[in-house]
Amino acid sequence: MGAWTKTGRSTYTLKHVALDYSMQPVGSTAPTVIVIIREQVTVDHSGNHFTGWFTADIYAPYSNALPATPGAHIAQVGGGTITGDRITAD
Repeated sequence: MGAWTKTGRSTYTLKHVALDYSMQPVGSTAPTVIVIIREQVTVDHSGNHFTGWFTADIYAPYSNALPATPGAHIAQVGGGTITGDRITAD
């Protein structure tokens, strides 16, 4: 899940939110942490390939309500360059 905004001719800013339940008992509805992945990508002229960079920040949730909302910043993990190719449904 996420959102994107066009920021230039072929450039986009993306934001993905992930909920981690790995430290919770089975059936818990409260995430352990919230991970927010931010990307800046440029799509090539064919529209089939992109390159860019990303960062990933970990937050403690401050609410058990869903959708959970980030609380205190815990750490920044990863970060670096990314590339990708378009896939088709057929």
